[in-house]
Amino acid sequence: MTKKRETQRQECIKNNNTIRIGSKHKGKHVYVKDIIYIQASENYTFIHLQNGGRILSSKCLKYYESLLTSIGFIRIHRSFLVHLIHIKEYEGKYRLLHLSDQNILSVSYRKKTSISKIINNQVFPQATQEVA
Repeated sequence: MTKKRETQRQECIKNNNTIRIGSKHKGKHVYVKDIIYIQASENYTFIHLQNGGRILSSKCLKYYESLLTSIGFIRIHRSFLVHLIHIKEYEGKYRLLHLSDQNILSVSYRKKTSISKIINNQVFPQATQEVA
């Protein structure tokens, strides 16, 4: 990773409170705690917020994964990145994750065991980087 790219990522998150989404002039700051999950849609992402809104971003999901994994987000599927504080319940038998906004997301088969360890044992993603 280049030094310039790392500097840009550090500028995106200010003290783990907000993240900048969008361009330099028309972007907006969003509180990280308000993000429930991030959904991939080809090379775009939809950021689903706690107030029921969603924001379209032209960045790919991998960009947000590298940015947010260290502060409480986990990759549960190739299309979803979920904030740990918004998880209500995990059904391991059916691989379903219930979120605080009443949405239910499926967990991929390969992520099943690592997700259940994180949720049931309260292991944080900083300790297990292989989850993402």
